[in-house]
Amino acid sequence: MAVYDFSRCSVLLVEDNGYIRNTFEDLLRHFQFSRISTASNGEEAIDYLKTMKIGNNPGPDIIISDLVMTPINGLLLLRWVRASKDSPNRMVPFVMLSGAADRDYVNSARDLGATEFVAKPFSASSVYERILEVVDYPRQFITNHDYFGPDRRRKREGPPMGVDERREKKEDDVIIVYNAEKIVKPEGPTDVWYWRLPNSFKERVAGGLSGTNIKGEVPGNLIEEAEEQLERAALDFTTWALEYLSKLSDLCTEALLEPGRRASHFSERGCPS
Repeated sequence: MAVYDFSRCSVLLVEDNGYIRNTFEDLLRHFQFSRISTASNGEEAIDYLKTMKIGNNPGPDIIISDLVMTPINGLLLLRWVRASKDSPNRMVPFVMLSGAADRDYVNSARDLGATEFVAKPFSASSVYERILEVVDYPRQFITNHDYFGPDRRRKREGPPMGVDERREKKEDDVIIVYNAEKIVKPEGPTDVWYWRLPNSFKERVAGGLSGTNIKGEVPGNLIEEAEEQLERAALDFTTWALEYLSKLSDLCTEALLEPGRRASHFSERGCPS
């Protein structure tokens, strides 16, 4: 077991709520991520990733994105990352973050190629554990006529519910890519590819030890400090929310007293009308 060093890794955080975005960014910095880029919605994230492609930059090591956003939500962003020729890395680990973590959303994210899913409200340990899952248990990518993304079956589990295991391709019937020099092809034609590329993410955080059986551990002291930080952030949010609601209540009262100036009451104070 080892505590990984994330200081050499880059992350793109996409979240439309400024409070949550700042809180999550602080949490990532607490985990020693030093190269953090942020976007307030999927559209901003796509524009940023396009610049990576143009500059021949491999892009972030991991993307963490909220699901419910406008004008482009997390599912559409994920689809773009996995399918667009302008995506700098179509195989980048993608962690979906959402308070709407019901089964339909989870299945939709999985079917579009999400790597992991984190539910709101999140804890420091739940976020760190999902990142460790990405590093220590990377799933091979699969290409076929209707899907491109990480294997929807985890190595430590059986096939997803409702999937007939007999329908799964045998390895002798698929193209397996290990690297640019090592590609194993079947005797007959196939439309299925397995991508088993080197775990560059783990090489970066584990100091080149990814070929060993080393696994990451959750650093207890670090997580405890991060949880305390989240609690302080929650108290700050409560104070801000109460002040905002009080302000909104005063604005509503003023608007009722002066119907002709309702829109200006809100716009002059930076509130949506």
